[in-house]
Amino acid sequence: MPHSCILIASPFFLSLLYPRYDFINRALALNMDISWRRTMINEILSPFKSTTAPLQFLDLATGTADVAILLARELNERNIDGHVLGIDPSFNMISV
Repeated sequence: MPHSCILIASPFFLSLLYPRYDFINRALALNMDISWRRTMINEILSPFKSTTAPLQFLDLATGTADVAILLARELNERNIDGHVLGIDPSFNMISV
């Protein structure tokens, strides 16, 4: 029976990678992660095209906050009133 391995990305492990995390992530995903993120943001915002109430978004395990930043930019570009909060257990990841 084949063995399986589960890699758990602990805050300590990620705190070692933070200076190169985005580069490594993009290299491993062959830059396809950029379009995945844009698609995700479009899907998230599609139901809110005509809302007048302020929106609130929470990005758990935000890492280097690339999704949170992209979401905040899209809210601004689409003139949607909203706030994005990203939290991560690794201070080093957020500090990038």
